[in-house]
Amino acid sequence: MVGKVPIITIDGLGGSGKTSIASQLASELGWYVLYSGLFYRYLAYCQKNMTFAIHGDYEISDSLRDSLLNLRCRVNQSGDVVCLLANEDLSMVLSSESIGRDASLLAGIPRIREQLLGIQRRFVRPPGLIAEGRDMARVVFPSALVSIYLFADEEVRVQRRFRQLNRCGNDVKIDQVALMQSKRDARDRSQAFKKMDERDGVILLDTSKLSMDAVKARIYRALSEKGIIVNQPIDAIA
Repeated sequence: MVGKVPIITIDGLGGSGKTSIASQLASELGWYVLYSGLFYRYLAYCQKNMTFAIHGDYEISDSLRDSLLNLRCRVNQSGDVVCLLANEDLSMVLSSESIGRDASLLAGIPRIREQLLGIQRRFVRPPGLIAEGRDMARVVFPSALVSIYLFADEEVRVQRRFRQLNRCGNDVKIDQVALMQSKRDARDRSQAFKKMDERDGVILLDTSKLSMDAVKARIYRALSEKGIIVNQPIDAIA
């Protein structure tokens, strides 16, 4: 916990279900949620628009920092993140595969990751925070109350990503998505992860074999064991 505000971290590779689980937990608990990957996507968007340059010391300006803090995100009924900044809907552009590819590259720059740490930690507020992304437990919130690592078979994750991209208007083929996912996984594993296991207190959940309700039920059980909640929401009981 940071300042006695309970934090749940949800880590995992793309397509493992982080966003869907985080959004449902936040809605059911009434907690805040941090979609950390959108920060890198927004920086990639700014880079394309010539308002953020990745040269020199990769400095994030004060105005850009303010924009990141003012991003307002929610998940719609389809499970996709809607992202607004000053009433401008950036959802479509931020969900594009080209932005995602550039965001993954930006995430590999240590100076950028360092600057985003303080911004991400400013999202901690009562009654609690659910932080999803990569390195949430290991780096951003190492004192989180409950740390989750989601994983799934590669084929399952590719299918999820394919459906998401096409819902958001991206005309892609399944083999293209598989190739892009493989490359991104390799970057993410080399840039962000050390091996996480249960000996570190991390709860490992295979979302290719567990239903969303079963995943949530396991997380609620952990919260109950920590004394944070007494009763699980009915919808989360597997």
